[in-house]
Amino acid sequence: MAECTQDVVPTRVFDFIRHQLDHFPKADAFAYKVAGEWKKFSTAEVIEAADGLAWALYRQGIRPGDRVASVTETNRPEWNIIDIAVMSLGAVHVPIYPNLPGDEFRYVLEHSAAKLAFVSSERLYRALSPLAARLPGLPRIYTYDDAAGATSWRELSASASGSFDADARQVLAALRDRVKPEDLATLLYTSGTTGTPKGVMLSHRNLTSNAIVCADLVMGTHRERALSFLPLCHIYERTLINIYVYSGVSVYYAENLNTIVVNLREVRPHMFSTVPRLLEKIYEKILERSEHLPWPQRRFARWALRRAVQYDPDHPMT
Repeated sequence: MAECTQDVVPTRVFDFIRHQLDHFPKADAFAYKVAGEWKKFSTAEVIEAADGLAWALYRQGIRPGDRVASVTETNRPEWNIIDIAVMSLGAVHVPIYPNLPGDEFRYVLEHSAAKLAFVSSERLYRALSPLAARLPGLPRIYTYDDAAGATSWRELSASASGSFDADARQVLAALRDRVKPEDLATLLYTSGTTGTPKGVMLSHRNLTSNAIVCADLVMGTHRERALSFLPLCHIYERTLINIYVYSGVSVYYAENLNTIVVNLREVRPHMFSTVPRLLEKIYEKILERSEHLPWPQRRFARWALRRAVQYDPDHPMT
């Protein structure tokens, strides 16, 4: 069972989800699309899954300070569960861009001294397995989904479920208590466009203080749902996810960049983060489609676009 914590300001990243349980327990803390349906994880389910995975990782020998890598092609709740589980052990999460060349994958895994890795797809598993075979310090790669010859994170958690009892929970609680705000939480590697990737060391205090300070600046009066599609391995989206969890906002992950418009209609989010170029592409697509409409509709579309361009969120039009 997920336990509530004392009413204190979060100082470690994994405190955010328990803070949400105390103040804004959600039936849909995280959600993503599976076989055409939105699969939702409640706040309590996320904590329970993260604790179960943390125990399995502990039994696999992961200890405070160890590095655990993850590579995901699209944003998924499994990433957050892994993030919480790894950090709650005092270990360090190393998220990696999925589109790196093979030599850069190997460099990051070797340079970070990752002891195991999680990948989101069978394609990534096939790509990283040969690299892992040449890295004696990385003997295991786990997958999000089932893949031939691989062990999924759910199977990993299930393998330790028989010993996940009250004593195990006490061990995990003691490990969480040992993690200090100044401890290393994550290593974020640059994409390596100007040489070998560079690892940026960020502590729990770095991540939590940024999220808490920025929460009131980012959040509006409606705090129900957010749509996420920017890479979780980038600090921008990662900070926003921390803000959402801290503020009690449900996070819905878009299927991919090509389904954003469809997912926006389905989720009807109160907020989402993006980058200018993506907004430009959406605007260009709207312009292109409006030119093929019958004249009355085309005229209305042009009027609506002019109104949208004039919109000032600080001074809404009536």
